[in-house]
Amino acid sequence: LATDATNFLSTFGTDNLLSFSDQGQNLAGIFFQSSLLPYLLFLYFISFRGNRIPNLGNFGFQFLLVFV
Repeated sequence: LATDATNFLSTFGTDNLLSFSDQGQNLAGIFFQSSLLPYLLFLYFISFRGNRIPNLGNFGFQFLLVFV
C-alpha cells in the first residue's frame, strides 16, 4: 500500500495535491465562504411546502450547489 502511494505521488507530483490548498486566501475563496451560509439558508426556506415551490425547482436549486 505504501508503494502504491509512492508511485501515485511520483506519477502525479505533489503540485497537484497542493494546488487547491490556498483557496481560502484568494478572492474566489472569500466569496465562496461568504455566500455559502446565505445559500444554505435559502435552500432551507424554499424547502417548506407552504412556499409552493415545484419539486423540480427545489431539486434544481439544491443540485446547483454540487457545481459550486
